[in-house]
Amino acid sequence: LHNKYNHKKSLSYQENGTAFVVNLGWSNLTGFLSTDDVNLAHLKIKNQTFAEIVSVPWLYLFSKADGVLGMAYSSFSVDGVLPFFYNLVKQNLVAQPVFSFYINSDRTTDRAGNLFLGGADPKHYNGSMTFVPVTEKAYWQFKMSGVFIEVNVNTSVPFCVNGCDAIVDTSTTVISGPAKEVDKLNTILVAVPLALGRYKVMAT
Repeated sequence: LHNKYNHKKSLSYQENGTAFVVNLGWSNLTGFLSTDDVNLAHLKIKNQTFAEIVSVPWLYLFSKADGVLGMAYSSFSVDGVLPFFYNLVKQNLVAQPVFSFYINSDRTTDRAGNLFLGGADPKHYNGSMTFVPVTEKAYWQFKMSGVFIEVNVNTSVPFCVNGCDAIVDTSTTVISGPAKEVDKLNTILVAVPLALGRYKVMAT
């Protein structure tokens, strides 16, 4: 099902062995830390410490992903491990200390999008970028002045009326927020309730 890393086959592997546990709320990811050189496309990152996961919740077995590449701030790192992108910058492997994601909504292709390291790909946007300051260096968190959902041509419904904090998180598959706001949004979208307070929206 998945590509797997085997440190016994690596000549550059360095043993660490520190126990690794992440609480997901409903289950745990457990394993241990290891250090090795990591090859990604044309880049070779030396001495990257990462977690080898040995116990995975059954739900993850159905995921297409082989693992998780953390792109948050170092303050959010488990066990104080220097994150992957920090190492890219430290080893002068990227043109700028910037990364960007392109998310492809075309379901007819297996290419869900891409991660661009060292900048942004101008093929995927028009005009210039708008930058906002990060308010808490853990997640990519920023202040949002408001959100409007257009119900029809003449009507839009406001959310986050007095401003609120927002997080850009590429590792989640859900949109979460304050219960009252989310309930209002689900009503507008005619969302179908699932388990554990989650809803499904039928996209067309």
